[in-house]
Amino acid sequence: TVVSSEELQRNNYGQNIPFLLGGTPSLVFTSDDGTGYGYSYMRIRGSDATRVNVTINDVPLNDAESQSVFWVNMPNIAASADDIQIQRGAGTSTNGAAAFGGSVNIRTSLPSGLLNDHYELSGRFSRAYSDGYIDRASSDMSSYFLSGGYYDNRTTIKVLGFGGKQTTYQAWNGVDAETMKTNRRFNSCGAIYDENWEKIIG
Repeated sequence: TVVSSEELQRNNYGQNIPFLLGGTPSLVFTSDDGTGYGYSYMRIRGSDATRVNVTINDVPLNDAESQSVFWVNMPNIAASADDIQIQRGAGTSTNGAAAFGGSVNIRTSLPSGLLNDHYELSGRFSRAYSDGYIDRASSDMSSYFLSGGYYDNRTTIKVLGFGGKQTTYQAWNGVDAETMKTNRRFNSCGAIYDENWEKIIG
C-alpha cells in the first residue's frame, strides 16, 4: 500500500504516523494518551513494533537495542512525507532485522527542486500540542527535518537530519468498569493515595 502525501495531509492534525496509517489493511494502532500525539504504537498483521521495520528514505529507523520505533520522538514527521509505503508480511533482509510482520518506508520530499543543476535542499520545523483526552495526559512536542543533496551523472550524495524534543505524561494504566461509569478520563498514573490506599488525595 502506498499512502500519498495528499492522503496524509487530509487526515494530518499532527498525530503520529500509526494514527495516519490506521485505515490501511492489517494495521492497527494505539496510543497512551488517546489522541495519537504522545506515545503511539502500531501492529501489522498482528506483529508488534519490534517486528515491523521502519525506514526513512531507505535508512533504517528501528532502535538497535529494542528493535522498536519510538514515534513520540518524531512529532508530525508526516508533514515531511512525500508518501509512505507499507509492505505487509516478511520482508527481505535489506529491510532490516525487524521486517517479519511488515515494512514501512517514509519517503520525504525535497521541495526546492534542482538548484544549479546539482543541488537540492529541504527543511521544516514543527510543533504539536495536545491536552490529551485522558486526565493529565498532555503532550508538547517539537521536531525538525533538514535534507540536502548533490547530484550529477555519476554521483549522488545525500545528507538527512531529523530530531525532536517531547514532553509527555504517563497515561498507561487502564480504567476499571466501575470507574468508567463515572469518569471515563480517569488516570491513576501519578495519583497519591491515603495511608490505607483507598482514596486519592492528590
